[in-house]
Amino acid sequence: MIRSIGTTVRHHHEAGELLSIGERARYLLVLRIALAAAVVAIGASDLVPVTHAAATFALGAAAYLTVVGCAELLQRRADTVLLPLVRGSLLLDGIFLAWAVALSGAATSPIRFLAFAHVLGVTVLYSYRSGVKVAMWHSVLLLLVAYAEPAGVLAGGRSSEAIEGAAIVTVIALWLAALATGAFAALSERELRKQKGDLERLSMMLERIQVAEAPVDIARVLLAEVVDTFGFRAGAVFASSDSELAAIAATGVEVPEGTRIDDPTARDAIRQRRVLAVAGFDPDVDPGLDGIFHGSRNLLVVPLLAER
Repeated sequence: MIRSIGTTVRHHHEAGELLSIGERARYLLVLRIALAAAVVAIGASDLVPVTHAAATFALGAAAYLTVVGCAELLQRRADTVLLPLVRGSLLLDGIFLAWAVALSGAATSPIRFLAFAHVLGVTVLYSYRSGVKVAMWHSVLLLLVAYAEPAGVLAGGRSSEAIEGAAIVTVIALWLAALATGAFAALSERELRKQKGDLERLSMMLERIQVAEAPVDIARVLLAEVVDTFGFRAGAVFASSDSELAAIAATGVEVPEGTRIDDPTARDAIRQRRVLAVAGFDPDVDPGLDGIFHGSRNLLVVPLLAER
């Protein structure tokens, strides 16, 4: 049996798109189809206080889906225009919903709540920054549509005092939803990027191990990557086929190559086949490890076992 043990001291360390933009755009297309269907359904229902033919909403939704569908096809064929098309289509989403709101009651239209779904979808699919920008766009359009009625641009005849309560509450609620979703999306995005970084580091480490010429070189590569990735201040690798363990790699501490230890904590980790977390090494119990990591706190003893 080959027995090896790594001991490390840890401190705080912070590392610095799993889906392509094209894939996200396709998911967003599904959301757009759902929004268009919801606009048609609400426009044809009794929820709309202003009477308009259901065909008006259906034609508007069809025109909207035709444009975003063409944009989606163009995105697949021309990568150079991908980002401009994505950004432009997000603006078009807001214009479509604002048009539907204007036809269905302006400040009190039930369709205005579909903007919440759009903001949440963009935040989840793209980023919290995109969600905040889209929320701002919807806010501007909703306020323009709401105050177009008192200005006489839209039919209805209500005064500013009659509509401002509903308009302001809607915008505030939209921002609360956008900010809350954005906060959680930012945390999730940070974790996903960290995982992607870890995978890249693992791939690079495996490449270095493949070109290593000796077991000692592999131990040094492994120790360097572990210390750098997890932010450990120091570490050492010991290996042996007999009862004693000999140092083959170290960083952050002075360990002459060939230094041997036979401490109980090391033997316990190997025997139990699990990581041992210790506050520190007792010089009376583990004199070898304490001599190497004297004064260190919060250590991990990690057994690496291989049968042959």
